[in-house]
Amino acid sequence: GFLSSFTTYSTFAVESATAGSHALLIGNVVATYVLGFAAAGVGLALGRRIVDRADGGETA
Repeated sequence: GFLSSFTTYSTFAVESATAGSHALLIGNVVATYVLGFAAAGVGLALGRRIVDRADGGETA
């Protein structure tokens, strides 16, 4: 739910800040955001493809 996002993000922030080195901090943050946005993009593309097939290939 909505409130669980706060604890999830705060855990991510604390783990990133206490990673032990700047390289790990930067790597953790960059990898999390890049992979998250990539996964969202793949999900959108797959969703569009499924809808297009269900509509017989027609797009709105």
